[in-house]
Amino acid sequence: MSKMDEKIAEFARDIMAEVQEKKAKILSEFEKENALVYEKKEEEYLAQAYEIIQEGMRKVEREINELQSKKKMENRGKLLHKRTEIIDSVFRGAEKELAAFAASDAYKEYLMGMLDRNLAATGKEQVTVYLSAQDAVLAEEIKDKYKVLVTVEDRNANMIGGCKIYDAARNIFIDDSFAKRLESQRDEFMKNCDLSIE
Repeated sequence: MSKMDEKIAEFARDIMAEVQEKKAKILSEFEKENALVYEKKEEEYLAQAYEIIQEGMRKVEREINELQSKKKMENRGKLLHKRTEIIDSVFRGAEKELAAFAASDAYKEYLMGMLDRNLAATGKEQVTVYLSAQDAVLAEEIKDKYKVLVTVEDRNANMIGGCKIYDAARNIFIDDSFAKRLESQRDEFMKNCDLSIE
């Protein structure tokens, strides 16, 4: 081999070595860039996955809260309905007992005592006593004893018993009927028994 061929071969080896070195350098840089791009994409995908998971968790939490609220409202409604049933039952029983008392022998004396107390709070002129339909048999006796007008309420006006008094001269109205007392007791019961539904 000639000297020239040797120089060309050596020159070719140097060029090939330099090409291999540049190739290795380019390949190394490409791998580094590729690793950075991969890492960046991986972080993006992880962030997206995290956000999807978080949104899913928020959605599940909202659904759970909605279900709990709905169930709570249903239970409140049931409790309110049951409470109303119980109170209605208690007061229906009380109404029956008052009606039974109004039909008893002791009632007449009680009614006269009630009239004594209530008429003491009114004047004696222009006074009207209102009685329940079942107390119509006492109307004449009350009219004679107290010297007042007596009106018997229609059978549809459910007084149960007791009386109402109107003093036209002083514009005083006293509703001391059993129905009114029962209604007042029910209102007071609702206030005092603290049956709040939360």
